Amino acid sequence: MESSTSYISPLNLNHPKNNVIVSRFLGKVALEALTQKLMLIDGWEEEAIYRKELDPLRNYSRYGNNKIKFWHYHQRMIYGEGDYFIDTDENSEPYEILHEFTFHYSEAKELFFIIAIMGD
Repeated sequence: MESSTSYISPLNLNHPKNNVIVSRFLGKVALEALTQKLMLIDGWEEEAIYRKELDPLRNYSRYGNNKIKFWHYHQRMIYGEGDYFIDTDENSEPYEILHEFTFHYSEAKELFFIIAIMGD
C-alpha cells in the first residue's frame, strides 16, 4: 500500500476573511488541544469537559448556531511551504514543521489558541 504525502487544509489565504467553516474548525481543534494539554493533570475533566465557560465554543464548533455568531481568528503565513529548520545540534537533520500549537493567556486573562498548519 502506497503512503500519501498530501495534506489538504481548510486554511486558504485566498478565502475571504471571516470564513465560518474555518472558524468552526479552529474552535474544534482548540477544544481538542486544550483537552490534550489538560488530560495529564488530575481532575482535568472539571477544566476541559465540565467547564460551562467552554459550552458556547463547543456548541458553535459542533452546530454553528449559538450565542457566538462568529469565533474570530487571525490568519497569516509564518513560514513558507518547503521551509526547513535545523536545530543547533551539529548532528541535526533539516526538518519541516508540519503543525504546532500553543496557548497564551493575556494580561486580561483571555486564553488564545495559536496554531500553525503547514506554515499558515
